[in-house]
Amino acid sequence: MALRLALDQYEFPRLDYGYNVGFRIYDEDEAAFDASGFTGTAKFYKRHSDKFHFFRDTARAVSTLGEVSTIINDISVTWDTQASGIGHFAFTSTSRPSITGYMHVEIQLTTSTAKRSTELIRVFVTPSDSP
Repeated sequence: MALRLALDQYEFPRLDYGYNVGFRIYDEDEAAFDASGFTGTAKFYKRHSDKFHFFRDTARAVSTLGEVSTIINDISVTWDTQASGIGHFAFTSTSRPSITGYMHVEIQLTTSTAKRSTELIRVFVTPSDSP
């Protein structure tokens, strides 16, 4: 069973970056997950069923993984309270939402001997005035 992920926001303006997005990871028993020793990476995907949005910017579709495709470059997370699974990530000028519509995010946790991922959470990228 996957770890549960809660974000402090579920809508992101298209092309915006530089602000922190907080998250918290829970284990299968709904208790705070102890992420001590894990390195975290935020991963963003677009489902193939969202073809209208997915094919508008194929240069950002880095790789295909079954029914989802990577849509934003991986973002390293920063831990606020690692023993409680609390951290944040920030979009950058090269890793930011560029396609409006729904996408999915997960936090992938790795150590030298293990890899775990949270569930995929659906988020929405809103249109912006920027081109």
